Amino acid sequence: MNSLLTPSQVGDYPEYPYVSNQSRDPYEKYDDQQLRRNYNDPLHEDDDVLNMWSPDIHDFVSDGQAFRSILYFFATVGIGSYICTYFMPEKPAASRVYPNGLFKELGGSDDFKEIYAYRPKLTTERITGTRSERD
Repeated sequence: MNSLLTPSQVGDYPEYPYVSNQSRDPYEKYDDQQLRRNYNDPLHEDDDVLNMWSPDIHDFVSDGQAFRSILYFFATVGIGSYICTYFMPEKPAASRVYPNGLFKELGGSDDFKEIYAYRPKLTTERITGTRSERD
């Protein structure tokens, strides 16, 4: 992609500097203001990568500074999460216990108890013919 690293693929076409159109002065007057090009400007071999529609150039932050910023962000989120879990209050009420089971507490009768207590076999039990460890 970079003409300094790879030889030209188009024969004797001149090699122009590998400079994106995004780095050109936006306040200068161009024939095509949107693409920042003048009428007889020569095209670079990799113009599809260097024009205004290519991915943006982010050269105002170094890699080390970007890594530190991401590290600071995750450290802040982690420390904040720890503080929130440390100061989280306990549950204000105890869990409910149903000594006769929830079915009875909701008004169920013994006639339908076996229907609601039915538990279908799991797929692995059907295939292997063995019972799971939960049973």
